[in-house]
Amino acid sequence: MADIELSIVLPVFNGADILEWSLKWLQSWIIEKPYKVELIVVNDGSTDATKNISENFLGTLDYYQFINFPENRGKGFATKAGMRAASGKFVVFTDADLSYGVDIFDAMHQCMRTDKNIQLLYGSRRHPQSKGYAGYTKLRRFSSLLFSNLVCFIVLPGVKDTQCGVKMFRKEFAALAAQKLTINHFAFDIELFVIAKAHNLMFQDFPVALSHREESSVRLITDALFMIKDICLMKINIWLGRYK
Repeated sequence: MADIELSIVLPVFNGADILEWSLKWLQSWIIEKPYKVELIVVNDGSTDATKNISENFLGTLDYYQFINFPENRGKGFATKAGMRAASGKFVVFTDADLSYGVDIFDAMHQCMRTDKNIQLLYGSRRHPQSKGYAGYTKLRRFSSLLFSNLVCFIVLPGVKDTQCGVKMFRKEFAALAAQKLTINHFAFDIELFVIAKAHNLMFQDFPVALSHREESSVRLITDALFMIKDICLMKINIWLGRYK
């Protein structure tokens, strides 16, 4: 594999309505880069045209991978598969609708190149310079803040936003995290921080601004219950030392 600088992992579940637009936006951004960028699309058992759109994109970029799962396994499972397949010195994952745009990849990449101690750089809607909650309903903003505070209290003191949909890693941490991750659903983001903390690795927040917002696939009550269950499992794993 060529010397890839950045791998972009795009987990998708029933994203046909926006995927072609997102892929073209990424394509136009990637071809302008002075370094090699790899795009990895992971279809998480979609029942719409996601698979066809992703396959049709083959050949449009020099470095493009398509990973297909016939059944829905969860965002965490799909993202982990993309992280394992990544070849870049840096690995970033983001939501299929590119909620925070594509220029943020440049900014995060530059930040990590400047500070070589950072292993995990995470977008935070609660960063003082962020405008990440623009476009959220009051209910979704309230639920997001409530969940963030709960996570902060139970497992990650000091981390104000674990669920923002853009995170970048160094290749070494991406490989470590892919090996240690146990959560297959939305709470896998939290586990990334737990793994970094268990290995005394530096993570840092990064300001984000919402470029646009598509309707989320998150079901507030149902997914919140699953996430609370997963947080409890993480707490048990921490006590048992399974992340070290």
